Amino acid sequence: LWQSFSKPAMAAVEEVLRCHCSVAVQVDGKPLPRDKRSKDFGLRAVRLSTGVVVQVLGFMRTIRLTNRTFHSAMTAKISEGRLLIRTKENKENMQLMLTDAQAGQLQEILKILSARPVATPRKLARTKEPQLKMVQNETQKAPEALSSPVELRQDCWQFVLQFVSGRVHLSEVCRLFAEEVIRSTGSSLRIKAAMTHSIPAESLLEGIRNRTRLELLDLPGYRMTSKFCKDLLTQNFTHLRHLSLRACRGLSDVALRALLRKLPRLRHLDLLEVSALSNRAMEVQLPELETLLLGSLGRRSPEATASRYENSRVEVSGEVKQRLPVGDRPSINSCFTHQVLEQLLLPELFAKGEGQMRPAPLSFVVLAHCDIQVFPRACVSLRHLDLSGAMLQLPKAAEEAWQPLKACHQLQVLSLASAEISTGALRSCLSSLPSELKVLDLSDTAADFQVVRAVIQHERFKLTHFRLCRCARMDNLMLSDILWRIHTLEVMDVTGCRSLTLPFECPATHRLRLLCVAQTNLTPDSLRQTMGNSAADVVPCPINFFDSYRQIPLRLP
Repeated sequence: LWQSFSKPAMAAVEEVLRCHCSVAVQVDGKPLPRDKRSKDFGLRAVRLSTGVVVQVLGFMRTIRLTNRTFHSAMTAKISEGRLLIRTKENKENMQLMLTDAQAGQLQEILKILSARPVATPRKLARTKEPQLKMVQNETQKAPEALSSPVELRQDCWQFVLQFVSGRVHLSEVCRLFAEEVIRSTGSSLRIKAAMTHSIPAESLLEGIRNRTRLELLDLPGYRMTSKFCKDLLTQNFTHLRHLSLRACRGLSDVALRALLRKLPRLRHLDLLEVSALSNRAMEVQLPELETLLLGSLGRRSPEATASRYENSRVEVSGEVKQRLPVGDRPSINSCFTHQVLEQLLLPELFAKGEGQMRPAPLSFVVLAHCDIQVFPRACVSLRHLDLSGAMLQLPKAAEEAWQPLKACHQLQVLSLASAEISTGALRSCLSSLPSELKVLDLSDTAADFQVVRAVIQHERFKLTHFRLCRCARMDNLMLSDILWRIHTLEVMDVTGCRSLTLPFECPATHRLRLLCVAQTNLTPDSLRQTMGNSAADVVPCPINFFDSYRQIPLRLP
C-alpha cells in the first residue's frame, strides 16, 4: 500500500527479469512446502526504490532475496541450468536449488545478488523525531508531484509518519489510506488491486457520488455482489468514458448489460479475466466504444500449476524426478464468440425496436482465448487486434480463399499467438492484409517457411516488432532470412525455438535493437561476435510486447 500512494520515484516497480524454472527451498535443513494454488513459479527480479529484489514464486511463504541476505552460491553447474544459492538472515539459513533454467538468466540473478549493498530507507525508520520532521517537510510537496489521477491529502502523509515512528499499526494505516482516497474528489477513481479487499462497498459508492463528473472508473478484482451492482446502477455515469472491471468476481450478464446501458459515452471497456460472462452481456448499443478487452490472457491456472508440482519433485541436490510438461492455460473459460463483434459492428442485425443504431468505431480489440468461429469483415477502423489463443473454425477447403481481415486498411498490430489455425489459413490471412502492419505475433502457431516468406514478401508490411516464440518449424535459415530481408525490423523474439542451433551467422542489421534468444541453443555471446558492429542487444529473457495491457496506449519495447 505504501508503494501505491508514495512518490512516483518510490512507487515505480519495474520487472527486471523473470526466470521460469524449478525451485526447491530448504530452511535450516527442512524442505519448504509449495503453494499448490499459486499461478506463478520460478524467480522474478523487480527494481524497487530500495534496489533490486529477487522474489521466489510458488511457495506458501514469501521469499525475497537481496544482496544483503545473499551468502554464497555454487556455480559449477550454471552452464547446465542449475544453481545453488545460500542466504542467511536473522540466524536462519536457507538453500535454494534452481534447475531447468537458462544459463544467461542464472548469471543475471547471480549478478544481482552479489552486487554491493547500498543505503536503503529502512535506516531512516530508525531515526528520531528531528529527522521525521525533515521527511515531513519533504512530503509537503508530494501531492503536487503525483501523476496518479487520485491526489493524496496531507493527512495521508501523517499516517505514514505515524507508522514509521511505530505509533500506528499497518492495518490501521491501510484503512485510513483507503478512506482518504475514497473521500477525494476529481474525475477519476482508480483502486489498486491490493486495496480491493480493504474497501467496503459503502465507502466506494460514496467516492463515486462525490465525483459528479466521473470519467474513469477502475476496480480490478473487486467483488461485485448483487447488492453492490444494484446500488451501482443508481449512480450518475453520464460522463463515464473509461470502465475497467478486470478480474471482478460475481459479475453477471444481466448486471453488466444494465450498467452498460447507462454509459452512452463509454470509449474504453476492460472485462479481461471476468468469468461467467457471455455474448448476452454485450447486447447493448455503445456508439462511441473504441477499446474492447474480453476473454483471458492465458495465465497459468491453479490446476495447471498444481499438476506441475504434483508430477515433479526437485531435490536440493538437483535431481529431478517424474517431470511432466504443462502448458499455459487460460485462468477462466471465456464464453464470448464472434457474435460480440457483430453486435457492436453490425447493430442493425440485432436491433429489437430500439430505433436507429450506430456501429461502434472499434480501433483496439482484444479477444483472447475466445471461441471466434467466423471473424466478421466489417472492421475497417481496427488498428490493434489480439486473437491470442482464439479458436478459429475453418473448413480445410476454404483455407486458400480465407481473407477475414481484407477490410482492415488501418491495422497496425496483429497477434495470433496460440491461435488454433492451420498453416494454410494463416498464410492466406496474412497475405490478404492491406495495411502497413508494424507489430506481428505468431508465437505458438503452425508458422512455417511459407508463412514467413508471405510476411517477408508482403509489399505493404513495415514490421518493427516480430515474435515467433516456440514455433517448432523455426530454424536458422528462416531466422537469417527474416533478419536479412525485413529492413525495418527493430525487435525480434524467438524464445523457445529449439531448432535454432550453433553455428549461426547473424547479419549485422542497422535497425535491429533487441534480439531475444531465450530457451534456444543460441547464446548471446556467440551472436554478438557474429553481428560485428551492430548496435542490437541480444538478451536471454523473453520479451512481452503488450505487458498484459496494463497501460493503453501501449508502450512497445
